Amino acid sequence: MIRSLLFLTIVLSLASATLAYLTKEKASEKVAELTSKDQTLGVLRTENSKLRKDKEAVAGKVEELSRDTQQQQVALDKLKKESSIKEEEVSKVQSDLQMAQTKVTELQNEIAKKPETPLVPNVDPAAEQVAANLRIELEKMRQALSEEQAKAEREKAELKAKVAQMVPKPAVPESAKGAGAKEPPKGQVVAYNEGWNFVVVNLGDKQGVTPESKLEVQRGGKVLAKLEITEVKPKFFTAGLTYGEGARAKVRVQPGDAVVFAAKAQEDVEGDSGGLNASELFPSRKLVR
Repeated sequence: MIRSLLFLTIVLSLASATLAYLTKEKASEKVAELTSKDQTLGVLRTENSKLRKDKEAVAGKVEELSRDTQQQQVALDKLKKESSIKEEEVSKVQSDLQMAQTKVTELQNEIAKKPETPLVPNVDPAAEQVAANLRIELEKMRQALSEEQAKAEREKAELKAKVAQMVPKPAVPESAKGAGAKEPPKGQVVAYNEGWNFVVVNLGDKQGVTPESKLEVQRGGKVLAKLEITEVKPKFFTAGLTYGEGARAKVRVQPGDAVVFAAKAQEDVEGDSGGLNASELFPSRKLVR
């Protein structure tokens, strides 16, 4: 009996020691596992904090870009509205000019219908003076209308240039920067008045244009006409056209044609003796008596 109890006591002691050992191993594993998870949690918290800051920075940039876009859109809408107003003014000036030309034609027809009267030695000075005054006033009105039309065309071209500046320009590749010598600036014809034979070009004194500059209009690498500059502004200039002989009848300048500084070797357009010079931009027209 005593032996049985002693054996049972030994067995229970061994079992208790084994259980205690296994419990300690499990506890160590759990502690190591918890430590690893705690470290992982710390890393995740750090990354989460960094991501939150990055998100806030991106949100700020998006908001800033949104404000800039709205401001640019407002400015663009304003310029478009101003351009529309100028177009209406140009249409009105053209309508007034057409009415004046119609009146001139009617007067000329009436004069043509009247029978010719023989010259008499005694001419009424008062009537002759009235007729001369009427001719002078008509010429002044015609010149004023032509000047208003030219002014409206220039203002319209300036507004178009401002609208073009609002459009984002493509970025220039770094490889293209600084490669080779600096080329002279190139422009385009933005408006062309065929009746008065003058153009408006989107180059100005900021691009080095002066009243003495020699420029020419090209299309497809071929010279269409040379320019006689009449007025230079910071962002555009106006000029008369000098065509080569027979060139005006074949190909005419139109908006979108390239404008470049003339090469030193090309002083004259071939056969330009039949062209128009700058003094013929605003010719005075005499009323037929």
